Amino acid sequence: WTSDFVWDPQPPVRWGTFLSVLLWNTSGYDSVGALAAEVEQPGRDFPRALGITIVLVTVTYLVPLAVATSLDAEHVRAWSDGSFVRVASEHVGDWLAAWVTIGGALSCFGLLNTLLCTSARVAVSAAKLRVLPASVAKVHAESGVPRVATALLSTVLAIACTLPFSQLVSISMLFYGATTLIEVLALLALRVSEPLTPRPFRIPLRASPLAL
Repeated sequence: WTSDFVWDPQPPVRWGTFLSVLLWNTSGYDSVGALAAEVEQPGRDFPRALGITIVLVTVTYLVPLAVATSLDAEHVRAWSDGSFVRVASEHVGDWLAAWVTIGGALSCFGLLNTLLCTSARVAVSAAKLRVLPASVAKVHAESGVPRVATALLSTVLAIACTLPFSQLVSISMLFYGATTLIEVLALLALRVSEPLTPRPFRIPLRASPLAL
């Protein structure tokens, strides 16, 4: 008696990690609000920039993912960190794998730079409100760079880099969800309590549709 059946177990889909990474890949657009005071016309430039960015980010994710999936469809469920590099090396060549690695490194550097710039401004504002120590609010007299806040955040990020990527994403999205909820509640509260306060950028909606 013979059987042609071959048992090929597939690793289960980790939906929690998948959803966390998916949310992480499409989050952060609200961070530009911390830089509104440094833009001459944020009410005009922010909507345009966000619209263009959403299109570019979507294309940047979908095109490489579609190509890699079509080339390595049999092993998609076994993908892990670095699988894009492996697929590029096996199906195209080492030169493409090298470019994918360089592109990933530059992308991470850009994300880190953006995170430091936006988060440092938030830390400065928190220090001015006495949520953080007053020393965090200090900025360089000539350049206006919040050096103390930037150094503090750099230290925290350096320590966080010791954790696995999936754990970092899950932790990041937990705090991101909490901060986003607080931001929305603060937006609604200030729209009602201080409707005439000058703002660098104002969402062109009334309180009721804004809550929806």
